[in-house]
Amino acid sequence: FWWYVSDVSLLKNDGSIEITSSGKSDVNESAWDVAPLIPSLKNGWNLITLDFDKSNKTGDGGADYTAINHFRIFFFTTGKDHADLVTGIDDLKFISK
Repeated sequence: FWWYVSDVSLLKNDGSIEITSSGKSDVNESAWDVAPLIPSLKNGWNLITLDFDKSNKTGDGGADYTAINHFRIFFFTTGKDHADLVTGIDDLKFISK
C-alpha cells in the first residue's frame, strides 16, 4: 500500500500496522511495528510492502488471510505541540508470493 505522511519527523518510534479477519482490532490479528519503517519514510507518499510471514500474530493464530476485513495503522507523535500531521492510505493490495 501507499502511505502518505506529511512530516515524518513528527512520528514517534512506536505504533502498529494491523490486519484482522475478525472485523475488530486485537482478535485474529497480524501486525507489523511502525518503528522499523520510520528511518526509510520520507515526507509524502511511501510504498510500504509487508511480509505476512514476518508479522506478529495474536495468540489465536493471527489473521485468516483469505478473510481480511479490518485494517488500521496507529502511531503517536513526538509531542503535542506541532502543525497538523496529514496521513493517508491508497492502493491497499494483498498479493500472494
